[in-house]
Amino acid sequence: MNPALLILLLSTPLQAGVLKGIVVENQTSFPLARARVSIDLIEGDHVRALGATVATRSGQFTFDGLPEGSYRIKATRAGFAEAHFGQRRFNAPGIPVFIAANGEHFAEIRLKRLAVITGRVLDENRVGLPGVPVVAYTTTNPMTLITTATTDERGVYRLTRLVPGRYFVRTAASQLEEGLNLVPTYHPFTATQLRDAQQVTATLDEETTNIDVQPAQGNLAGLGVRVSGCLGPAKITLSSDTGRQQANAVCGGDPISFNALSPGDYEILAEGDSNRGKLAAFQQVQLYGSRVIELFMRPLPEIRLKKTVPVNIFARRADLAGPSAEIIPITADHIQLAPGFWQLTALPGPGSYLAGIAMDAAGNRRQPRDGHPDWFQAYLEYPTQATVDISARAARLTGKAPASAPVYLLPITPQTRRQMNGPRITQADTTGMYHFESLAPGQYLVLSTYDIAEITEEAMTAAQAKPVTIEEGNPAILDLK
Repeated sequence: MNPALLILLLSTPLQAGVLKGIVVENQTSFPLARARVSIDLIEGDHVRALGATVATRSGQFTFDGLPEGSYRIKATRAGFAEAHFGQRRFNAPGIPVFIAANGEHFAEIRLKRLAVITGRVLDENRVGLPGVPVVAYTTTNPMTLITTATTDERGVYRLTRLVPGRYFVRTAASQLEEGLNLVPTYHPFTATQLRDAQQVTATLDEETTNIDVQPAQGNLAGLGVRVSGCLGPAKITLSSDTGRQQANAVCGGDPISFNALSPGDYEILAEGDSNRGKLAAFQQVQLYGSRVIELFMRPLPEIRLKKTVPVNIFARRADLAGPSAEIIPITADHIQLAPGFWQLTALPGPGSYLAGIAMDAAGNRRQPRDGHPDWFQAYLEYPTQATVDISARAARLTGKAPASAPVYLLPITPQTRRQMNGPRITQADTTGMYHFESLAPGQYLVLSTYDIAEITEEAMTAAQAKPVTIEEGNPAILDLK
């Protein structure tokens, strides 16, 4: 038995419930052996993970020794989408299960296979082209690379393990045996510009077929990067709206080459070392042919932080490929970061909210291309100061919702979203009370539902979320159905 469950059993020896169930494949109802099943206990307005088990060869699972309460159940297995018991759509929360003292509950969880997109890459005579890379991107701005495949000897590709949603499908830049260049081309068929691309819908348990592409022939770009001013090797990162490439170069040595590039906008970041610390260089370029860039490494620019009150501050790099997954905590009053585009945010304490982050040196004002206005934008080239303004006049929102149900709060203006660091999610307690603390003033949408899978203004509006205006320093009350 799981140790956490054993402790709970010992603490409530006379009142122990049992949860039994089975995990099956959605299309066939065949048992899914070795699926991992986990349960969480709902305690007030938060959820505590209790433990997990692995389904038997017949797909069955059991949790015993459970105290009376409401539970959430989740199942996973490789190649299938994660599923929650009672879930009405992918990525939506499951419905809690109440288990009485000394009671027993049976749960069936159906797992759906991840989506697949297939098609052919064809030449000018509609004959399949082997060995051509094909890429699936999100439809966000910028696009995010999700998965890749290579066409077989018939020119057929298969993009697998996709979560449901909409994608752009594009061939990558490549060369034919006779030396002809194939420029990146989107579905449908011969679309070389994103504005002409057609979104492809992927659905769980289904294959989206006949997504064919005929790559256009044309000129590809090439880039050589030579770095100097540092010691030893340097790491070069080349980013565009379709992803990142990295390579290592030797300071003062021959240029490192990036070949078969699609014409367009790129950003180059070079990072290296010296006897006195870290060095870096940054440059934006437009490529429509082949060229060599020379970068001279310099000490990292420093940000001096002016804070109205002590607060936790975080930074992440935001190049043309979107925000980095690495989040850097800033604990001192200054920090050195590589030149280029960054995003900053802060997490104020209770009763406060982030009023704003202002950079003294405006620098390059490139429009954010990540589609995520949840962080404040910054461009670093020279030493600068960032003023982090924290207001102690935060508001709060409370109300009634269905017991133990999730509650979503979405700021609907860019400034408020940056101040709030994006949407918020909480959970009503077992009496149905919910609360959001430390709110910035502004316009919000509020919704309690088990159906929503993505917290966007479009999804919230379609689900008839309630609008609410939050005033600085004032409490607000809103009951939800």
